[in-house]
Amino acid sequence: MLHRDRKMFKLIGKNYIKKFITLCFLPVLLTGCSQSVKEETAQVVVKEENNQPDKEVQPEEKQKEKLSEMYDWDNARIPINWYYPNFGEGQILQNQDYIFYPEDGNKIARISKSDGSKEIICEFDFIKDKFIHYCLSENGMFVEYNSNIYSCSFDGKNMHKIISRKKLKKQITDIKDDGWYGGVKTLYFYKDNLYMVSYYYMWKLDLTTKKITQMLENVFWGGCFCGNALYYMSSSNFIVYKTDINTGKSTRILGTDEKWSKENPESLKAYSGLTEVDGKVYYVQIGKKTSVYMYREGKKDKKIYDFEKTPVIYSIRSDSGKIAINYKYDTDKPYNIIIYDIKLSSASKIKNIKGSVGLVYLVDDMIFYGSQPLASTNEYLLYKVY
Repeated sequence: MLHRDRKMFKLIGKNYIKKFITLCFLPVLLTGCSQSVKEETAQVVVKEENNQPDKEVQPEEKQKEKLSEMYDWDNARIPINWYYPNFGEGQILQNQDYIFYPEDGNKIARISKSDGSKEIICEFDFIKDKFIHYCLSENGMFVEYNSNIYSCSFDGKNMHKIISRKKLKKQITDIKDDGWYGGVKTLYFYKDNLYMVSYYYMWKLDLTTKKITQMLENVFWGGCFCGNALYYMSSSNFIVYKTDINTGKSTRILGTDEKWSKENPESLKAYSGLTEVDGKVYYVQIGKKTSVYMYREGKKDKKIYDFEKTPVIYSIRSDSGKIAINYKYDTDKPYNIIIYDIKLSSASKIKNIKGSVGLVYLVDDMIFYGSQPLASTNEYLLYKVY
């Protein structure tokens, strides 16, 4: 018993000494840890100070402010021309901090999401029937003008030519200069490569080697990237294909071959519009009943919305977890728009949009769309708040 008590006393004494030493050195340890954390997060703190608003306006409050109210979009003068289309997929783009749009006069404008301020970040010399095309990456922008491809930062600085028109035309042998089909019409940046669309052809530009390879031949008719694949529709028969971006192998995933279609016209289904939201591909299927589906590889596709009757589908776009579908029925004069919220699984409608012909882009609480041909406003893109 005594031996056990002595042993316990020694153990208690050692613990007491350890606690005493710890208390003595605790201020030193805390100072060292604090200094280490400050050193490791110095750059992060600076970055946050540059991007976040002042104390008077909390980030949560700023996020609630509608983008449509932060800037005079009525006078944005976003050009559109149906004969020589200057809009590829999503010329009105956004990232966490800014909205970008092409402005009259071969310019790219940038709108700050924090205070609504506007800045012209790029401007090019005027060339008749030549328009700006661009896309965003994680670190900057890629811009095409007159078949020259440039890269620059989000403020338009550090711009340099990554491939010239001359080199581009040598490698893209099918590129044409006939106005409607001429030049590069759409740019995509996806997984470290730049993709270009010209006359229904798609090409991949390796940004490291500057090598250009042909991805698709005379079939591309709207599409989207998802995972390691490009999903797109054929320009001739509206069959949906999937192409592996690494191997270039294509697979038909929706639709039937031409022989079956001729033999079974009553069962024929067509597809209009492909878009990606949160890692899933969505499409519109047109048949006896027109519906919006979510594509699921190896499973039955999930129906998310049914139209009341077969509409004239014009376009489908997505942004911020929502899908916008522009459509009208045969008896409708103006177009209507459905806004489907993926997370809430709910749909809302905007009916009878006067002057609307085509939905061009959806961004937060704004819809940008084209106007009626030959109308006085046909030169510029319009928008509507939803």
